[in-house]
Amino acid sequence: MAGLPQAAREQITGVVRASGGAAIDSLHRLPLGDQIVAAASGAAVDAARTVCFLAAGFILLGLVATLALPRQAADGGAGRG
Repeated sequence: MAGLPQAAREQITGVVRASGGAAIDSLHRLPLGDQIVAAASGAAVDAARTVCFLAAGFILLGLVATLALPRQAADGGAGRG
């Protein structure tokens, strides 16, 4: 973000990460607060979108793996042995 020192960027990033994004609203009070909030909010949305797509991919992978399992007889071999 232009106009913001690297040390301030790192501190803001640490605070936002440690709070799980809850601190984003309080960033309005900082100099350039509106720009910081916009950037942090956009990053949080991008991260949430990525996590959702990854979760959907794992669910789809699980569904495909389940469908690939061999089918067994209705009795499942119970009582043998």
